[in-house]
Amino acid sequence: MNRRLKSKPLKMFFFALNFFLVAVFSFGQLNYLFVFQGTQINLALVAILVFSLFEKDWLRRSALILLAALVLSFEPVLGLDTVLVVAILFLSVFLLDILKWEPALNIVLTVFIATVLTNAGNFNVGAILTETILSLLFAIPLALLMNLVFSRFKN
Repeated sequence: MNRRLKSKPLKMFFFALNFFLVAVFSFGQLNYLFVFQGTQINLALVAILVFSLFEKDWLRRSALILLAALVLSFEPVLGLDTVLVVAILFLSVFLLDILKWEPALNIVLTVFIATVLTNAGNFNVGAILTETILSLLFAIPLALLMNLVFSRFKN
């Protein structure tokens, strides 16, 4: 997955697609569209991490993280919760860069760590494992789809 798109229009198309997906998933997360048995999937986190597997440009990654924070922010001012979510998202993306294993294993570990960090206030092992599994069930098909789109336009 370390392949790079060569032309700027294709890079912009790929970024626009991911920008759209992060916005849609963030709004879906706000509206509780993806709740299973009372557990909310962190769709914005998953979309940002999957995008970060393919794109190494920190400016684009930062734009997606800030978009998710803007959509998911409940307060008209910058609150501590929003700052913590942004920090966790940046840390998660940074973790993807420093882990040198297979991308699938990196995603699993990073989603788990980010889920534990976002739920640190109300630590419940069952809820964390359920949310991690649901997030991974969402992340794996999304990564496969993005890999298909990426490899289709790479050549």
